Amino acid sequence: MLNKQNRLLKDSDFKYLFSKGFYQSGPEMTLRYIETKQKESRFGIVISSKVSKKAVLRNKVKRRLRDIIKKKHDKIKMGYDIVVILKKRGIDANFARLDLALETLLKKARLYDTEKK
Repeated sequence: MLNKQNRLLKDSDFKYLFSKGFYQSGPEMTLRYIETKQKESRFGIVISSKVSKKAVLRNKVKRRLRDIIKKKHDKIKMGYDIVVILKKRGIDANFARLDLALETLLKKARLYDTEKK
């Protein structure tokens, strides 16, 4: 589980990010992000019921994505709000494929620092 200061919780934050934020897209997921004035980066995960009708699957993928974000948190630039939006193709992805897809999108968005530990 991510710390509370690292989570996007308010609906207004999500709406602002979707209206003003930038995005990078891949086959499994889309990344929306915007720079903020905060010291920490905050993350949100969106998986629509159109992707899968089964809440069990959606929650399983959310747990996997949260774990990936937590492990990569030190290498992700600070001061950004980031939302990961899963696509239909990503619901069947295993842990390694989700990890690679998220890392690729973060690098494309220049939010991932490969030189940090």
